[in-house]
Amino acid sequence: NNQEWWYKLRGGKRKLYGAKLTENIVQTLARLVMTAAILAMSPHLARFDAHFVLTVHDELIYECAAEHGAESAEVLRPCMERDVPWLPGVPIKAEVGFGPCYGTLRKS
Repeated sequence: NNQEWWYKLRGGKRKLYGAKLTENIVQTLARLVMTAAILAMSPHLARFDAHFVLTVHDELIYECAAEHGAESAEVLRPCMERDVPWLPGVPIKAEVGFGPCYGTLRKS
């Protein structure tokens, strides 16, 4: 079948091809996994006086006092790596890090 798929943008129409569709599906799944991690981390935020700041691609960024950096990072890891019920058997691994600013995070 030679059927083509197109989608509309502000600047006109674009062709949707297999790699682009796959990329969008993967990005959507990653965002849903991250959202589940944000919700799982929420109950722990008060303990560290932490605040969710932003996401960058597949990263979650929180802000907390320096003395809570290592401990909060280790609490965040299982929140990021927990099983997602609608993706059974898919392993999810995460790196966590902390530091005085985004550019100097120590990852583990």
